[in-house]
Amino acid sequence: MTLTSKPVALFVALVLLAGGAAVAWFVLPREPALPPPPVEDESVAPDPAPPDPRLTANSPFRNIRPDVGYTGDARCAECHAQIAGSYHAHPMGRSAEYTPAAPVLEKYGAPPVKVGPYTLRAERDAKGVVTHVASASDATGKPLPDYAVRADVVIGSGTRGRSYLSIERGSAWQTALSWFGGAQEKWDVSPGFDLGTGGRRYVVPTCLFCHVDSVRPVAGATNRYEEPLFPVQASIGCERCHGPGELHCRERAKSPAVAKPDHSIVNPKHLSPALQTAVCEQCHLQGEERIERRGRGAFEFRPGLHFDEFVSAFVRHPDAADLARSVGQHEQMAHSRCATGGKLVCTSCHDPHAKPAPAAREAHYRAKCNACHEHKPCTARPELRADRGDSCITCHMPRGDSSNIAHTSVTDHRVIRRPAPRPAPRALSPETAP
Repeated sequence: MTLTSKPVALFVALVLLAGGAAVAWFVLPREPALPPPPVEDESVAPDPAPPDPRLTANSPFRNIRPDVGYTGDARCAECHAQIAGSYHAHPMGRSAEYTPAAPVLEKYGAPPVKVGPYTLRAERDAKGVVTHVASASDATGKPLPDYAVRADVVIGSGTRGRSYLSIERGSAWQTALSWFGGAQEKWDVSPGFDLGTGGRRYVVPTCLFCHVDSVRPVAGATNRYEEPLFPVQASIGCERCHGPGELHCRERAKSPAVAKPDHSIVNPKHLSPALQTAVCEQCHLQGEERIERRGRGAFEFRPGLHFDEFVSAFVRHPDAADLARSVGQHEQMAHSRCATGGKLVCTSCHDPHAKPAPAAREAHYRAKCNACHEHKPCTARPELRADRGDSCITCHMPRGDSSNIAHTSVTDHRVIRRPAPRPAPRALSPETAP
């Protein structure tokens, strides 16, 4: 080929390539063009938030209004010392505390926890200051600097376990170590904690909602709270179930005598079964996801109102539900025939002001069962009843391992007639999933 023919050949090749591309453009399938993004009409305002249920509810209880303030348990104890004292011996009344003031249930000096390349240990000094320390080595085996965080707040009564918060300039962080109580009594990694992301993780308001009395989240922030972190007190208080007490305290100071029921404060026993259950739903209806309703916040809820007016809880279909999860009592009770029609509510069996002593536990709950079932004698074999201490709940509300928290057991609240293992959640295909 001559030098003069090379440009001609190159030109022909380019023409053929272009033609092939053109054919491919028309013949080969191609994705449809995306429509242009819509142009927002800034003159159209979003719909207003729904009315505040605290202002619109048809309720005789006057402390549901948002302008009624909280007083704290110390004020309640001025007139109700006995019941306030018994409540603070109950696990709910010991849900949170600043670490130096909390009773020591943990075993300090226990062997450190080893997880992969990490070693975790808890230390407590003479002043009650607790520090959680994480140690590790690099690829050559050389020790890295320790990562230490102070455990400022203890979360949990210790009945099943405790976790810890590190407070820093209005933010709250969970530490990597938790104490697991009961028969286990051991330190271990906090549930769901990924040590690969660091020695602490931030705590969102929806987590604190069920473990402390109250916090004031900073709008637009993920982990920022107005200080002090606990504006009234640390542990869940009387007003979580009775509503804010400012109005009640003011009116009873002027006039101690009042007709019953006293509508200056909510007494849950005067509520309908649905509204009684709503009080417990605050913390015992976890669901797969909880979403605050538009314009509302979880801490705005008042006893005497429906919880789902403030928070939507999404639950799995019964066929796909995991009934062995911790904090699944409400979903389990939905499977119980006893709970149908509101015949059984949480306080039918549980006194929120006092927990029965271990020695009286079986008799206490047997009496609760017999309140409805005394006319239906137990049909189990006498030797089986004797073997199980004649305990109704041992057979009909058996305990088993939690599916989502290690070293923890859960009580089956389905109240099943014939003892049977909890069914595993079904893995449903996309075609059959409800």
